[in-house]
Amino acid sequence: MEFSIDQKLAAFIQTGSLIRFAPGTIFGTTNHHIGVVVNANPASQKIVVVVCATSQVQRVQAYAQRVGLSPYSIAVLPANTHSHFSKDTAFNCNETEVVPYDALKTWHTSNQIEVITQDSVLPEKILNEIRAGVMISDRVEDTTKDLLT
Repeated sequence: MEFSIDQKLAAFIQTGSLIRFAPGTIFGTTNHHIGVVVNANPASQKIVVVVCATSQVQRVQAYAQRVGLSPYSIAVLPANTHSHFSKDTAFNCNETEVVPYDALKTWHTSNQIEVITQDSVLPEKILNEIRAGVMISDRVEDTTKDLLT
């Protein structure tokens, strides 16, 4: 039985899911990036709120300090805590992307995103830290924050 793209997205995208984005989608034009879904009900909301992962932890922390952002708005996943992250990984919760399901469907159809299905959901502890970081950030709009509850 073949599943529709809507059924696939609803089945695999949940809070804590990881999505690999191709260059030119939402996180820049030169590299693939992994983002974590942080909103409460992505399938029913038909939208995902994504925070990008980076192994440049010190750079992100230094930037946050330099521009006066809360250190709690940077969540750090220690190396090898999750199978997809062999290095310490930072999530800059000040930079979220709101992506409608229609964009996900288009990118999925054109192979510009990959929903990571093996060991895909982040541990609850780091997911809670990321969500808390989004909530305290003054750079994230309240309408985006509302999607997390």
